[in-house]
Amino acid sequence: MEITLDKRDSSEAVIKITLKPEDYQSKWEVKIKEYGKKAQIKGFRPGKVPAGFIKKMYGKSLLVEEINHLLSHKLQDYIKDENLPILGEPIPAYEDQDEADWDNPGDFRFSYEIGMAEEFEVLLDKNIIVESYEIEVDKKELDQTIVNLKRDYGVAETLESVTDEASVAVELAESANGENAKTITVADLKKAGRDAIAGKKEGEKILIEPAKWMKKESAIEWLGLDKGADLPETIEAEIKSITSIKPAEVDQEFIDKIIGAGKATNEEEFIAEVKSIMAKNYQQEVDGYLTRQVRDKFVSDVKFQLPNTFLKKWLTLKNENTTAEQIENDYPKQEQGIRWELILNKIQKDNEIKVEHEDVISQTMDLLRTQFGNIPQSEEMDTNMRQWADNYLKGEDGKNYMNMVERISFDRTMDLIKEKITINASKIGWEDFKTNLSN
Repeated sequence: MEITLDKRDSSEAVIKITLKPEDYQSKWEVKIKEYGKKAQIKGFRPGKVPAGFIKKMYGKSLLVEEINHLLSHKLQDYIKDENLPILGEPIPAYEDQDEADWDNPGDFRFSYEIGMAEEFEVLLDKNIIVESYEIEVDKKELDQTIVNLKRDYGVAETLESVTDEASVAVELAESANGENAKTITVADLKKAGRDAIAGKKEGEKILIEPAKWMKKESAIEWLGLDKGADLPETIEAEIKSITSIKPAEVDQEFIDKIIGAGKATNEEEFIAEVKSIMAKNYQQEVDGYLTRQVRDKFVSDVKFQLPNTFLKKWLTLKNENTTAEQIENDYPKQEQGIRWELILNKIQKDNEIKVEHEDVISQTMDLLRTQFGNIPQSEEMDTNMRQWADNYLKGEDGKNYMNMVERISFDRTMDLIKEKITINASKIGWEDFKTNLSN
């Protein structure tokens, strides 16, 4: 057997394999004998079919099977032994090989295109600068969150007439989607809408003017119309009920319901805890933003060649229902993902970032504790939690385990990157942060 690597450039090559009769002859003959023992052929007793007959009738298909089996193993062994950093999977290069003569077995020559990641280095130092944010929880946002929580856990009260704080259930005379029962939150209306409905009572007929009462997008959604549809000038409706929410009192029951028992004993401590929770939620958003900034920075700055021609060909073959044109259009985004994955793998290898089995169990147990509401720990509970974690990780044929390994590895890699580079974090409010994300 001969195996050679013909490099086209630093990222694309062809593996050429030559199989000689001595590589496959004996195993082919064994297959023929084994097939003869199992074959049920009219005119022959079971297990007594002559090898010559089997070879004449089925020899070619058994040879193809043996050659494909041998090729698959030798190809993968060669890639592993030579430590070739291939991307995708080898593709048969039919133009580089002779057509196999299965009727006259002799030397067989096969060629496979492969794509490889070009060698590159990733530097981690303070000269690498990434811009990010630090979101401050301002008093206005905190106060509004407390108001919303009180309202969400408040008690509905019936009102005699419509006020700015009212929620008004109405029955539309006609509806585009057949849903005639609607609710109007007065506080969400424009001034014209609030003035028009103020003081109205249950049972009264009203004339709603969607374009004057609401923002166009809100009115379209409220009426159940298609995006971009024209709004009706007026809609007749009848008021069915008028309610308002009496805000909940910040007592111990309310506090425990919102943030959990034992977290706060008075309103001041409760507000501080809510602020802390908001800060953690904001930090999650910032972490996601920072990850994207780091990814874009490294993908842009770390230069190395990818086998783009090969990868497009491989993706086209892999996705039978996708055209070459679609692959071409989608490839720039896929290329960014491939580069980022290779960069992460390089950092992990250079810095010996590894994930042990106990790390996977511990992380999974922590996630379960969070889902269960941080239940009190005990020796018995830890034993149960470990068993639940083990059962979860075995699920999906081991995919859950591998996903957790990748998650831990990614988190550790990102922690290392953030530690090594310079992150310029500008302080910003939540609303401004959201505005920046949308721009």
